[in-house]
Amino acid sequence: MSNEPTKKEHDDFAALVVTHYKARGWTHSITYNQADFSLDLGNNGGWVYLGNIYKDWLAAETEADKTKNIEILINSSLYSEEQEKNKKTFEQILPDILPAIRGRDYVENMWMAVNDRSMIAEMAAISRPFAESLSVMLVVNTPDAIGSVTSDQLKDWGKTFDDVFPLAMDNLKRFKSIEFEAVQRGIYLLSSGDFFDPSALLIPSAFGKLDIKGDVIVVAVSRSLIEVTGSTDRGNHDLFARIVEGEYSKDVRPVSLMPLVLKNGKWYPADSAQGKYPAIDRLKTLHTLNTYQNQKATLEEYFKKTGRDVFVATFDAIEDNDKLTSFSTLAANISTLLPQTDVVILAPTDMTVPLVRSWQDVMTVCKPVTEPNTYPQRYVFPKGIEKDWADRLDREFEHPQGFPELKPSEKA
Repeated sequence: MSNEPTKKEHDDFAALVVTHYKARGWTHSITYNQADFSLDLGNNGGWVYLGNIYKDWLAAETEADKTKNIEILINSSLYSEEQEKNKKTFEQILPDILPAIRGRDYVENMWMAVNDRSMIAEMAAISRPFAESLSVMLVVNTPDAIGSVTSDQLKDWGKTFDDVFPLAMDNLKRFKSIEFEAVQRGIYLLSSGDFFDPSALLIPSAFGKLDIKGDVIVVAVSRSLIEVTGSTDRGNHDLFARIVEGEYSKDVRPVSLMPLVLKNGKWYPADSAQGKYPAIDRLKTLHTLNTYQNQKATLEEYFKKTGRDVFVATFDAIEDNDKLTSFSTLAANISTLLPQTDVVILAPTDMTVPLVRSWQDVMTVCKPVTEPNTYPQRYVFPKGIEKDWADRLDREFEHPQGFPELKPSEKA
């Protein structure tokens, strides 16, 4: 039985939120968009996507907490409207501006979720990629709400992201309490309840006194939790990974599963170290799987609205002794957006057994163009796998070591 909410459950929740808006004195018309599960607040009040707040509402254990989650959303809208009516100067609002870390896929795919290409430029103006898999945004933090700084605000102030970011960092260093808690020797967590724990990554010196082996490894699990261990502390990696996976799966606002390593004061996706640390590699693959799965659902909804006929291929993985190997499938005569995987299963029409080749081999032969404005990156195959490509891949390249051989009866 599916745990996915029904349209009626979405509709009922949207109606409940509208009732709360009206009870708080919202005078503008509110239009519910069932397809997007969003509300248009009218009178240039913007829109609110209800997906995340609905998850928060479902997870709340008491009616008071459920109501509080809705009120946080409304506080943010009322704050934005108040800002529009009584625009504060940059100097007045500056003390409340902080840098916030979000998943890069959340930021860069938002335009598709709301079917608004203007969001591409908006997000580019108010955020920057961070450590490849994350983004840093400017937000206004008040007692009642956390709201994004907008590109219109930056224009009004005569500022850019790069102008404001150093000042926001000064605020963060004054505001942010960074007190790590030891899970056991070599594993630490930061969960201070202020919704800015991932922002601690912007202060790498804060990790310097932890008792760990090797380089610092961090996962920004959610807005309220980061986990830390050492790169060479292999004895702790399995427990570390289990904690990260468990906390990520139950959080309604997860950020990332990507392990990051601190090198010379900067964060990078953790190196696989030639397979020496399988638990860390597993987290990397799970992170990529999750981000591609979320992106696939968003792309499919977007293409349904825009009428583009293209197959969004699945990022999948097989597991062997805790090692995950990712794969995708490329068939013939089907326009396809392919995710980047370890191997690709190729199914040309004239082969009874699907062909399996490494990602690098497929890129060498096919040389596809990239799909614009997608993160993680996807690659365009207008006609799927073409015969000339398949023949060359069959003739000149080998089956990837460690990946199971496919049989004629197996479907790609």
